Amino acid sequence: MPNDTKALRICECVLYGVEMSFGPFGDPDQPLPIIRVADNVIRSKKEVNIDDLEEGSRLVLGQVTTGASVQSLISSVSFIRHDRVAAAWKISRALFIDQNLYNASRFLYASQNDFFVYPGQINQAASLTEQVAESGWEQNILENAILNAFKVVEAVVGDPPSSDKKFYSKLRNIGVDPLEPVGYRDKKPIAEVIRDMNVVRDKKSAHGGTPDRDITVAEVLGNQTCAKYILIYAIENCLGERIW
Repeated sequence: MPNDTKALRICECVLYGVEMSFGPFGDPDQPLPIIRVADNVIRSKKEVNIDDLEEGSRLVLGQVTTGASVQSLISSVSFIRHDRVAAAWKISRALFIDQNLYNASRFLYASQNDFFVYPGQINQAASLTEQVAESGWEQNILENAILNAFKVVEAVVGDPPSSDKKFYSKLRNIGVDPLEPVGYRDKKPIAEVIRDMNVVRDKKSAHGGTPDRDITVAEVLGNQTCAKYILIYAIENCLGERIW
């Protein structure tokens, strides 16, 4: 791939790795914080000032205006633990070489942008087994989060076969035990959780919604966690080593 395309892909893979190892960061209403700069502005220079970067960004042909200046992107700060950064670099290697894993990470990014629970709030969210959306806007958020979580699974293992034998085989091929329980309170086997996610996806596709039942906060949390778990195992299977 051309150098510019390759550089952009590397940046995306690293940032998607941070999303996976740490969680959402930055402004969700802005694109990923990647600055494209004409190479002649920085080539053979040990130091580059903000004004040079601003000018170099404007010189890039086809540069899309994001509404965020180089100054605002560089001056923003996210404090992330070293082990999470190290994990992100490992993850980025797998995303760069495997298109399916890269696609899955995009879907996880989209799901987490709609719905995310930080570790200190997990117990509270997991207890909300009866809490459903109170408005159409909230329903959209929960539906989009759960649908993109299912897309993560689809990108990694494909559409779940109707045959459990074939489905279990697909999961085992990426190092996942289909019968391993996942969740926080009412744990279910991974394969069963994926089947449930598939039902929600099919209802959304067929009816433009989920008319038979509302999605609960705890359900979205469980489904998203399952999808992330599968993606991490697939990445570790690709790398041949543990991420953490």
